[in-house]
Amino acid sequence: MSELEGRPQCTVNAVQVYGQEKYLVLRDINVCNISEPLQPSEVQCDVACLVYDVSNPKSFEYTARIYLVSLNNTVCA
Repeated sequence: MSELEGRPQCTVNAVQVYGQEKYLVLRDINVCNISEPLQPSEVQCDVACLVYDVSNPKSFEYTARIYLVSLNNTVCA
């Protein structure tokens, strides 16, 4: 078993926004079953970036289903 297996993968970077320091947190969320919604703590964010593998035709469909099941109701206009 790898040392990193089971641990959430996370990267943090600080940026200046209108003179204030803001933090960008990129966290890898392992989605095991797309029919189960993500936990509120996993979707409570200002921005969500869903990534797919352009070489795998089913990858975009999988990502779109994750959006519909977990994020569709959290988007604000």
